[in-house]
Amino acid sequence: MSSSSPSSGQQDAGLIVEWIEPARVQAQHMADEPRFAGDVVAWHEKQVRAYAQQSIPRATRARIRKCAHHYSGGNEPEHITVSFKQGSKELGAYHVHTDRTS
Repeated sequence: MSSSSPSSGQQDAGLIVEWIEPARVQAQHMADEPRFAGDVVAWHEKQVRAYAQQSIPRATRARIRKCAHHYSGGNEPEHITVSFKQGSKELGAYHVHTDRTS
């Protein structure tokens, strides 16, 4: 899978956020949703950075694999699918929950 460069080129506490291309396409389709205040990418990256700072502070890189979503009929709340790395070491894929329940 390919990834793009960090959207802003800025790092927050050393965390670089990247997007795989299918997630970036998903973000483009979500652009009109009011909850993102006109910037889907920044909203997702803010959620990921806050989660990493609190739960995985050793992470140096985050790759957004899937934008905020939930499965109808499922019991898991809305989440962003992200994989984290520390240097070249994979830390795993995580569901970063958002505050939205439906």
